[in-house]
Amino acid sequence: MTTLTHPQNTPSYKPQPYPNAQTDEMLTPECLKDKYQFIKPIGEGANAKTYLAVSTIEHQQVIVKALKNVDQFKSIELFKREAATLSHVNVEGVPKFYDFITSEDNLGECYIVQEYFNFPTLQDLINKKKKNNKTFSESETLNIITKIANILDELQSNYTPPIIHRDIKPSNILYDPKTQKVMLIDFGAVANPAKKSQGSTVAGTLGFMAPEQLMGECTIQSDYYALGATALYMLTGISPVDMNNDPDNPFQLLATPHLMEKEISTPVQTFINELINPDLASRPQNSKELLKLMDKLQTSPSDFYKFYKIRQQRKLKIEIFNQEQLAESRETRHRKADENLLMNKFLIKIIAFFLRNDFLKFLGFIILLILCILCAGIVITIASFGIFSIIIALVTLPFVYLHFHYWYTESYNEHPYRYK
Repeated sequence: MTTLTHPQNTPSYKPQPYPNAQTDEMLTPECLKDKYQFIKPIGEGANAKTYLAVSTIEHQQVIVKALKNVDQFKSIELFKREAATLSHVNVEGVPKFYDFITSEDNLGECYIVQEYFNFPTLQDLINKKKKNNKTFSESETLNIITKIANILDELQSNYTPPIIHRDIKPSNILYDPKTQKVMLIDFGAVANPAKKSQGSTVAGTLGFMAPEQLMGECTIQSDYYALGATALYMLTGISPVDMNNDPDNPFQLLATPHLMEKEISTPVQTFINELINPDLASRPQNSKELLKLMDKLQTSPSDFYKFYKIRQQRKLKIEIFNQEQLAESRETRHRKADENLLMNKFLIKIIAFFLRNDFLKFLGFIILLILCILCAGIVITIASFGIFSIIIALVTLPFVYLHFHYWYTESYNEHPYRYK
């Protein structure tokens, strides 16, 4: 059994039995029995199944995430990457990492053990509100989104390279309405932007996945897109995957009609459209800028618009600069092409002058012949007078001579490519 334990959570005493921990005829895997006992399954995704368990050491409830696709190399790689990432993360709003265990009999049988929070997911709360024809209010939504943005700020600012979640959505966010505590869970799609050479992996959930993720790429702005899509879902009760796209831009969600139907304020509409913009340059460029936008949005809408206009002007300046660089580059290429053309014409004139003068033709032939002999001598010297090199030189020189003889004789006057 192989384990990876967080240094702050190393067990300090021996395992003790915990009675009545197994229910629903669940059998705890052999490699876990010394430390944990399953209670019941509480969730299942495409690649993993989650169980509520109890630690026989600490006598506290924990979450055990078990890999489902134990025979798929990519799934195992992502699962181990998640464990390695969580083992180094110490961020308020991310459940603490306790353990990573693999079976000795099957390396694909892996388990991640984390802190347990008995909170509903945002998806559960959205579904509950939809049954009563309700949605989250603006203030609730902004409060929750701000807390997630603060978590992203720590993940992106305090770690190098920044940690990108890649799968932010309501079902991966725990929220306790009483304490208003928010937890970001399921780092199974976590990405490392410094390791692009490993090959692209499409990870995420349709509707919440930024356009660049569909092409196997991701940036910190990809999480901002998912954050905006989550806010859109909370405010409208409609999943982004069920919304229409702009006919002129298939990656642009038509969110405004749904937001207007729910009478969402114009500043919030502007902010959400900013987050779900398919253009990376239109989204906040870092977590600090995102938090600044959200702060101004909640405290002073007028200041929000001022800051928004400054960002738009900056974006316009960047676009103008890029266009100028492109135009300058195009002009430089054209100038070089013209210079090359002039040089080629100059060389052609020189060659034509030599071809028209009999004496210069003869002189050029002698010079070229001498150069050929010198080259052949160098080849022979380098090869230490190898018999093979000598044979090649003897065979090649007559052909060189015949070629230049033909080139500089009067018969060449009838050659179709001769310059006159």
